[in-house]
Amino acid sequence: MEEFQSLSQSEMEIMQVIWETAAPVTTSYLLEVFSHKGWKGQTIATFMARLVEKGLLTVTRQGKSNLYTPELTREQYRQ
Repeated sequence: MEEFQSLSQSEMEIMQVIWETAAPVTTSYLLEVFSHKGWKGQTIATFMARLVEKGLLTVTRQGKSNLYTPELTREQYRQ
């Protein structure tokens, strides 16, 4: 497994939701989940891009939406 940077608190919150949700997830779904934080679409997109760069997510394009799928399980991340 490749080494990757540790996650920020916000990135970990997003990954917790993704791990608990049947994959794949969209930014629209995450916007609903985190609406209490007041995050905008660009904020979520930035976090998702970072998680893809860190190797925790893969992204596929479906129509106008990006679908994000975890590359690691929660247990693999903990190791």
